[in-house]
Amino acid sequence: MNRVCDIFQNATKIPGIGMRTEPQLVDELMAFLAEVRLLPIRCQLELNTPGVTLPMLRGVWGAALHDLDPEAYQVVFEPKSRGNQEAVPLYLLRLAPKDESSGPGFEWTLLGEALRFEESCRRAWDIASGRGIGPNRDPFVVRRMLGIAPGGRLVERPYSWTLADAAKEAPEWLRNGSPLIVHFRVPVRLMRQGQLIRNPVLMDLVVAATRRIGLLLPSAQQTAFRDLAYRARDKARAIAQGDFYGQRRDVRRYSGRQKREVELYGMVGRLELPEGAGPLWPLLCAAAWIHIGKGTVHGLGQVVIEQPDE
Repeated sequence: MNRVCDIFQNATKIPGIGMRTEPQLVDELMAFLAEVRLLPIRCQLELNTPGVTLPMLRGVWGAALHDLDPEAYQVVFEPKSRGNQEAVPLYLLRLAPKDESSGPGFEWTLLGEALRFEESCRRAWDIASGRGIGPNRDPFVVRRMLGIAPGGRLVERPYSWTLADAAKEAPEWLRNGSPLIVHFRVPVRLMRQGQLIRNPVLMDLVVAATRRIGLLLPSAQQTAFRDLAYRARDKARAIAQGDFYGQRRDVRRYSGRQKREVELYGMVGRLELPEGAGPLWPLLCAAAWIHIGKGTVHGLGQVVIEQPDE
């Protein structure tokens, strides 16, 4: 908390620099991002069952965690059951990039308070692999768990870091206002008044990112962050941007809670920012790791930041 307070106090001590200059906005965002810790892990699999999906893996892992450590399950999977109706699950799963040398894999990330239960979450994967997957309950093997460093590099031993660490790894072109593209290769579910936003603009992304970050922050910092979030949204309106080019894409997921298949519809596509993201670039870096919108536990809403020539 002291790091966040220092940013606000020191802003008044620098002659000629007000609280709302762009460099100061970056510093304030970075101070809050330093309070959100995460643990991303890349898993390499050995499977004998065709058609295995992320929701299937999520289901067997969740069931194993529920039986192994009910408190961990409540915090990681069902935080609303603890009385806070705005709480979000403190994990996400997504497909790993294709790598022919290592075979199929996925990435799972623990967020915030969930890091307290890292050991139980790891053991739950061992239990789930023995119980098996698919209609025949075929066993599978999590052959290897690798850590993912803030810049995306794989490391032998997983370790936790903060969203500010990820932002510090941002390339110079992202920081200096060069043109960029915000790309959604998997559907992003941004909603307004219950309706899917089909042509999202930067402000929609900033609203979703700040909302998600706010829910991952310690409760004592959420009020201060809310003011900063409103300022970031105001800034987003003034940043030059092109049209959103994309299309709707629907995916089906099995809901263990509802005991049925549900359709998750979202948008894939790209939004061009010809003058960069201004002081909001740390939010885009954070969104690349924690995802935005609905369905993040299923891997939806991942933000990919690219240069136009890519």
